[in-house]
Amino acid sequence: MKALIVGNSSGQIPKAQFLKSLKEAEVIIAADGGVAALIEQNIFPHLLIGDIDSTPQSALDQLPSSTQIERHPRDKNFSDLELAHQWAEKRGAQSIDIFQWSDERIDYSYNALLGLKDSKASLQLYGADFVLGILNQFHSTLSLRSQTLRRISIGSLSLPATLSSEGLKWELNWSAITSPQLSLSNEFNGRLELKLQTGSVFYSLNS
Repeated sequence: MKALIVGNSSGQIPKAQFLKSLKEAEVIIAADGGVAALIEQNIFPHLLIGDIDSTPQSALDQLPSSTQIERHPRDKNFSDLELAHQWAEKRGAQSIDIFQWSDERIDYSYNALLGLKDSKASLQLYGADFVLGILNQFHSTLSLRSQTLRRISIGSLSLPATLSSEGLKWELNWSAITSPQLSLSNEFNGRLELKLQTGSVFYSLNS
């Protein structure tokens, strides 16, 4: 099953990719105030989840009876985005596309990545001009091909991390690293292979 989650950040939604994901998704989930962005496009989610403190009453009034609302306390151990992700995974989602997850505040964006780093489902997190994915114990390899020069950034999430690459301009050979690492704006042209053995990392590709 494929799920689509819309969060409540200030990040822009790339229209073309959103429409593609919308067509492919079997379930649409709004994490709290993300429901407003959906309703603006006359899209009604299957689920609205979170503490609902960022959801306008006008948006709640427009939701059809078919939209399930799962309200959580404001003081909780997980963010609304994490709750949406957990709900999708528990119901068998193997692939999840996430929009409006990143924020102008780096602490919120970093918290989102930390909360998703152990995802069993394959994740694609979209920004206005980039897509981000996660490699972990459940998804340990990445294979890409490109006929043009592309840039990719790769950063550690959980440590120790062991990662090797084949095809990067500046190859990576992280061996059980115990301090955070970031390969910023690396390049590849042709085939790229990333293999993770321990830990978890994120990778970000320019659209």
